[in-house]
Amino acid sequence: MAFAVDVGGARIASGFSPWPLRSVSHFTERHRLVLIIAVGESLISIGIGAGAELRGWLVLLAALLGFAAAASLWRLYFDRFASVIERSLEGASAARRATIASDAYSLAHFPMVAGIMYVAFGIEQVLATLIHEPDAHQRPLGLPGTVALYAGGALYLVGRALCLRLATMHATLAPLAGAAVLLLLIAPARLLPAVVALALLVLALVAQLAVEWRWPRPAAPLPANQPAG
Repeated sequence: MAFAVDVGGARIASGFSPWPLRSVSHFTERHRLVLIIAVGESLISIGIGAGAELRGWLVLLAALLGFAAAASLWRLYFDRFASVIERSLEGASAARRATIASDAYSLAHFPMVAGIMYVAFGIEQVLATLIHEPDAHQRPLGLPGTVALYAGGALYLVGRALCLRLATMHATLAPLAGAAVLLLLIAPARLLPAVVALALLVLALVAQLAVEWRWPRPAAPLPANQPAG
């Protein structure tokens, strides 16, 4: 309900009184910082989940895998994606710029942040399972933690695809295909030991990075005052 009020209120307000975006660099930097804070939350979850039990090799391995997952999420945004949508925002006309700012940034960044939060929760659940459960090396993570890990990663990738589409008017199948793969992995991952389920997520995210690195780079639109020739 809060999300509906926020989105609907912003739409109504912008319809009656459009707001100009005065500083593209400041606006995009704020959103970069929000993503950095969200990724940092997943790192904090490693410390919360591990507590003082980081001495065990299995817990240490899970902590390192959690760090790798956070680093993968960070790279999926900052490697090439952020610069593409920022150039698109900078090169758009004034009216189009306001639309990109409200849709691609203020709205489409929400599922990305939510996805990171769910992955962070899943990492914390993996560590809690390894510390508090008997036979932790064989204990499955369970459905809530598994859904948090994989559906959270899928939500993050869908948010990226939506943000790119709204910012550049171009769609790319790589993030959507990656999200579909993550959702399909929920069923087998819930039967795997917790640390293996986390390792499988990291492998899927690294594979996503590799695929997108080989994928043609999305092109940002030319500035409004620059001819296409």
